[in-house]
Parts: sequence; structure tokens; C-alpha cells
Amino acid sequence: MDPYFSDAIQLDSVSELVEKVRRLSQLNATDIAAYLVQRYHLNAFLLQKTLYYIYADYLEKYREPPFIADFEAFEHGPVEREVYRKNKYTDELEKSGLFEGKLAVYPKTAELLLTIKTTVEQCKQQYIAAWDDPGKNLTHRKGTPWSRARARQENLKILDEDICAYHHLERLPTLTK
Repeated sequence: MDPYFSDAIQLDSVSELVEKVRRLSQLNATDIAAYLVQRYHLNAFLLQKTLYYIYADYLEKYREPPFIADFEAFEHGPVEREVYRKNKYTDELEKSGLFEGKLAVYPKTAELLLTIKTTVEQCKQQYIAAWDDPGKNLTHRKGTPWSRARARQENLKILDEDICAYHHLERLPTLTK
């Protein structure tokens, strides 16, 4: 009962080990959010908008989620609850360094990094004043995945199927220079 091994887990097979390693190496919303906070210094509102748009743009284009996330339709737009919790109550996002390691085994690294870079700039331009101006909040348009989740009331989860089908209604405008 050496305390040095308190975090060790016992696995019964090599296949169980492979599955455990695969799951631990998958990107999740917290990994992406930590990268966004560290690299771009986004506030909470802009972080959630950017995270959602990275997810939605990538999902719509490649028909597969870029990372593990569960977005919910909060009052001001899509929110990934775990990222919200960590950003509000801990300093975990500022300290996490898992993104780069997980990115090394990510199958579409260049595509994801391009999506992140483009989306950050688009979100900054679109949402810099959207908190006080609901007209600028594109996710609140009629028929968007956010509005569909809000209409269901009993389940505020934004579904991937809705994003694939209706994200075009909330798409960010292309950058103006």
C-alpha cells in the first residue's frame, strides 16, 4: 500500500490499455479552451463563442466533431458547461498543457489549427460588442441550433445533428480587413 502508487490503476488486458490510452489522448473542450485562453487571452463570453464556432464550423465541414464537447443553450448562447466551470472557479485553463501533446496524435492537425486561427479572428470581430447588442449574437437567430435547443426546453443540449443541419443560419461573416 505504498502511497506512491495511489494513482495507479489495474487493467486486465492489453486491449483495455489501448482503449484507455486512446480515450486519454482525445482532444476535449477543456484542452481547446485552455489553448484559447493561453494563446489568445479570451474573456469568458468570447471563449465560449469561439469554442462553439470552432466545434460547429469543423463539424459542418468535415462531418465529424473536432473534439469531445457537450454544448448547452444558455441564455447568451452555446456554453460548454465543463469549460464554464473550470474558467469561472479554477485556474486550470491557464495552467493546462495537454493540447500540444494531444495535437501530436490528432489526425487532422493542420485543419484544426487553421479552423482555430480563423475562428478566433472572426469571433473577435463579430462578438466584441455582442453581449450588449443581441442583434449581433448570430447564434440567437431563428432556427439555429441554439434556438432549437432552447425550444425543446426539457433538454438544452445542442445536438450535433442540429449543428450539421442548421449551422449555416449562424455562420460568422468572413473577415474584413
